[in-house]
Amino acid sequence: MRNPLVVCSKRENKMNVGWKRIDSLLLVVIASGLFLYGCSENNPATSTSGVQQLSPQTETLLVTSPARFSEYDSSTLIVCDYNSATLVLIDKTSLESVGGFKLKGKPLGAVFASGRFFVANRTAQSVDVYNADGVFQYSFGSGAGLFQKVNDLAHDPSLSLIYVLDAGAAVVRVFDYEGQEASYSIGNGLLLHPTALTVDTYTGELLVSDFGNHDDISPQVFIFDSNGTQVNPMVASAPVVSPMMSLTPPTAPATGFSGNFSSPQGLIIDYPQGGSGERLLFLVDSRAGDVHGYQLSDGTQVVSLGTLGTEVGELFYPLDVHVDPSSRDVFVADHRNGRVTVYREGGVLP
Repeated sequence: MRNPLVVCSKRENKMNVGWKRIDSLLLVVIASGLFLYGCSENNPATSTSGVQQLSPQTETLLVTSPARFSEYDSSTLIVCDYNSATLVLIDKTSLESVGGFKLKGKPLGAVFASGRFFVANRTAQSVDVYNADGVFQYSFGSGAGLFQKVNDLAHDPSLSLIYVLDAGAAVVRVFDYEGQEASYSIGNGLLLHPTALTVDTYTGELLVSDFGNHDDISPQVFIFDSNGTQVNPMVASAPVVSPMMSLTPPTAPATGFSGNFSSPQGLIIDYPQGGSGERLLFLVDSRAGDVHGYQLSDGTQVVSLGTLGTEVGELFYPLDVHVDPSSRDVFVADHRNGRVTVYREGGVLP
């Protein structure tokens, strides 16, 4: 098996308020036409990209455009590689590929549940199901017009449910492991331009990121309980600013949580001190090229990782984030840079 490319970053001595020292990445001049907005405090970052040998396939596959993450087990991350239509399993510590297989279409979300891989197939607008060896079993939604634009999947293991985000219909649809749809959907009439979703496995709450419309409805994150009822929103913690377009939309309406982000994509809930402690919301801002972390108790931003660019540790249109509950490593699907970027111990409280 080929070893992935591992690159270390340069360090500076800086500190994030409320957090232990987070090493800063050197700011550089990025690709022409991009505007580098501000700076952030970052941990050492490593990246994995390029050619990988995957099993059970015997061919060499390219990891070119990571789009979505989910956890396969405590040591392994599932990576949806969009352009190559591949599901890749990588070891969280070594960043080496430990498995993977070709898919029937371009993936925008995958989960492993009940011994099967469930994959959001953006090409066919379906959810495809593969067995543990990567062999296709069946799909639901394809050909029936059930989905307009599948954009992400999430899994609630306590209820044995698969949540499917349909960005075209602006709704989350709910299914069991056999593809039978529940009698209810989530977010109908509330969501405008939803982009990604995640489940808080401690509370069962479903969180959905939404672009808004950058006119009269700001980007925000909606929170729903396990019954699909919206949880009381929180007050916005900061103005919503788009560094790429220099827009400052109006104050977010009282429907969801809004922070200092412009184009929220993938998100995850993290408990730095266990399930009974403070919970944090991590999410990527695709246009700004960074990762935000908020205390959900009051909306205070306490984490900022990455900055817009193409150098090591910089991010170019990131699409998802994963926080390892043990190591505190923060993994980012650095989509346009064609790599997985890792901020080691990026979420450790002092």
